[in-house]
Amino acid sequence: EAQVAYNTEVQSCQVELGVITVTLSPPSPVVENEPFLLSCNSSHRASLVETCWFHNGHLVPTSGTFCSLHGALSILRPTMSDAGSWRCQLRYSDNEIISATYNLQILGFDGPTNPVVYAAAGSAAD
Repeated sequence: EAQVAYNTEVQSCQVELGVITVTLSPPSPVVENEPFLLSCNSSHRASLVETCWFHNGHLVPTSGTFCSLHGALSILRPTMSDAGSWRCQLRYSDNEIISATYNLQILGFDGPTNPVVYAAAGSAAD
């Protein structure tokens, strides 16, 4: 409850704090080519109508590499280009639109595209 006093008058009102979170599963670090899930949750009480995801400011199409279900976004084969700012935008039945951002870092491996493996002559190639 919030109260404001001015001269002899006291006004009060109920204040509701809404919370929205973006969580990563499994937790960081994300490794290149290993799938992960970004989940978007809110304490808003109205019914969720739509969830949109944005990567570095661009709307993400939920097909192919990206799959969206119940406010979560699954990235099946992440690459280094998937790192950056991810924003979920939730739209509710009361027309309230809220969003939250997650800064994703991805661990990549910089090596030869066709690695060469050496073995001693006569050794087993297990």
